[in-house]
Amino acid sequence: MRNEKQKIEEVINEVINAPQKRERPFSKLTSLENLPPPLVELRKALKRAVDKTNIDEVEKDAAVVAVPVLYKTLVKNAGAYREWAGWYGWARRLVEGQKFAVTAEEVERLQEAQRRLEEAAEQVRRELNAVLTLYALHSRDLYEKLRPLLEVDVEKVKKAEELAVARSDELSKYSDVNMGSKVYAALLSAARGGIYGHAAMLLMMEGALADVVLLTPTSAHDKAKNIAKKRGEAVDPSRSPKGAVDWEDRAASALLRYLLGRAVSEELVFRRIKGGFEVFRAYGGVETPVDVLKIGETAASSKTGEEVLRRFVEEARRTAPDLSGIKKMWHTLPWFNTDVSFLKKWIEATTAHSWQAAWYIALFGEPESISGGANVTEEGVKPNVNMRWRREVLDRIIAEEGEELKPPPRPHRQ
Repeated sequence: MRNEKQKIEEVINEVINAPQKRERPFSKLTSLENLPPPLVELRKALKRAVDKTNIDEVEKDAAVVAVPVLYKTLVKNAGAYREWAGWYGWARRLVEGQKFAVTAEEVERLQEAQRRLEEAAEQVRRELNAVLTLYALHSRDLYEKLRPLLEVDVEKVKKAEELAVARSDELSKYSDVNMGSKVYAALLSAARGGIYGHAAMLLMMEGALADVVLLTPTSAHDKAKNIAKKRGEAVDPSRSPKGAVDWEDRAASALLRYLLGRAVSEELVFRRIKGGFEVFRAYGGVETPVDVLKIGETAASSKTGEEVLRRFVEEARRTAPDLSGIKKMWHTLPWFNTDVSFLKKWIEATTAHSWQAAWYIALFGEPESISGGANVTEEGVKPNVNMRWRREVLDRIIAEEGEELKPPPRPHRQ
């Protein structure tokens, strides 16, 4: 394995450095002999793509850069992926019991394992951008051609992050992402338990990693689905080949996401109830109820303790914009057309975004009451907070700034 890794490193460096010798990456790869198996598969995949589509020379060059960089990153971080598989097995064994405990040290180690997976995704993004920088120095023409296909800038990172957590029926919305974004999204999705990451890992195990780069996310998923079917598996590891979802597998995934999203300083105890777990904080032999984790058919949710909601509102309060000297009326009305409503004598707003809550506090002041729950997503526990203010708050704004709402006087006719 070590010799193969060294050989791959050597080939990747030869391909990436080809422009320094006035060679194209694709031409360099096709001229090399005795390639390691993953790069042999890349050449085969490119040939299939040429036979079936109108893939041009620039796209071939981009793929020859993207796939080896992806493979190199996976090999370098193989230990992190094995460790994460171990954590999934750990969670799967826990949820089979009626009661189990998770220590603060275990949560800390789990969160560190997650950070290593996230770092692997960042590594592949940085390496792709570093290759482009190298090309800019040695072949400006090739750089300008490859940049739209390989660069993962701030805007593309946002799109890749959406793809990383997209459901299978949402993958078609990302058919236009470039090769670099697909590579980054695949590793990020693997770190966050997304379906695109599962598909990429299946393709990798079958020696078809190039398809992550060459196919659209939907096509990659469909190919992975066929691979899984032949193996008696499913693309989503929490589903059976017939599509049924095993409760314990869903619960294990939800437990991992739940723990990743919590700041834990004491032991947590989980007790099985219908459809989920009651969560207790254990300290000095005393168990205090703090939450309820519900496992749904397609998603998990958390009742969320008061401390989580309080931290959310405190963050919103710290970041609330200063509206001194600004007419609140013209900022208030658009919110009532979208996310703010009346409920009898109350102004009510629900949001999962702290920036949005910050605007509500800037406009209406300290909320009279807060409540809510949370969704347990691939990114952890995301609070969904309901905030209320008395109707008089809006009445006061209208009384102070009501003149702003009056139409201008009609011009006097002579």
